[in-house]
Amino acid sequence: MRLVLFFLLATLSIYGGEQFPEKFEGRFEEFRHRPFELISWFLPNDPVIVHAGGLYGDETMDLARRFPNGKVISFEPNPHAFEILAVKTAKWENIYTYNLALNSYSGNAFFYLCYGSKGDNDAFEAVSSLLKPSEEMKTHYQGPRITVECTTLDDWCKDNNIPRVDFLCLDVRGSELHVLANCPHILKTVKCIYVHTNLFPFRMGMTTYADLKKFLTKAGFNMIFHSYREGLEGNAIFVRNTDDK
Repeated sequence: MRLVLFFLLATLSIYGGEQFPEKFEGRFEEFRHRPFELISWFLPNDPVIVHAGGLYGDETMDLARRFPNGKVISFEPNPHAFEILAVKTAKWENIYTYNLALNSYSGNAFFYLCYGSKGDNDAFEAVSSLLKPSEEMKTHYQGPRITVECTTLDDWCKDNNIPRVDFLCLDVRGSELHVLANCPHILKTVKCIYVHTNLFPFRMGMTTYADLKKFLTKAGFNMIFHSYREGLEGNAIFVRNTDDK
């Protein structure tokens, strides 16, 4: 899952060069740079995968390649990124792309595009979000506000006759609990979650790692892997406790 160097550089400038060392908690540190290989241990041969934050399609295609018998459903709300995603994945028979944002409700919402500190460079659009930039980051997160279509995962799965999702891959830039707390039906079917974690207030009202871990633990998941930069951001793997089902 993408970790943009811009995050680190921008935040370092705020705090005058303070370092954010790489850290790890959980098990399986040897998979730090190949988490999808670890995740495959916990999934069936034909998983239903939801990738929220497909961006340009690289991770979506990686998942489709690793699970050729599975179905990869990729959501990307940014119209520019989605156009690239759709073109790059058009020939993949097991990839399905949707120009939608997963959210806490179905309908329209504002989406804050990030084009860097000058507001003119789409190289930074990977960190665009449904959430407003925080005071600490608004200088660095310049860009237009657009309106995008949203759905809850439960609503979308019901409308599209998807009874289960085995694997959730979430890169939704602070909206993690907005997504997870509003898909109670589908969440019960999920075996594994790979999720971007937030340890710095990049955006207003964003999900913190502590709250994310608390929610997923209560929902029956165990954190087995968290690779992160202390005080900044990271990626975590949560696996359903088999005793919970």
